[in-house]
Amino acid sequence: VMGGRASRASINLQESLPAFLALALLSMQLSIDVTGLAFWWLILRVVHLVTYIAGIALLRTLSWLGSLFTLIMMALALV
Repeated sequence: VMGGRASRASINLQESLPAFLALALLSMQLSIDVTGLAFWWLILRVVHLVTYIAGIALLRTLSWLGSLFTLIMMALALV
């Protein structure tokens, strides 16, 4: 059970990682500091991974929504 959850969590991370990397690299190119948001994205993704494997649905969802929110905030910082 936990192996399947870990696999699905990994796939979920692989889906959002390209957007994060694109925003991070673009912010570096434009010299816009989004390190705080990038830090929170990373922390929230680790929390998502741990709660996904542990089967804690509410906290998993909240951490996923938080990481999505930080990606949106990173994108808005570049506008």
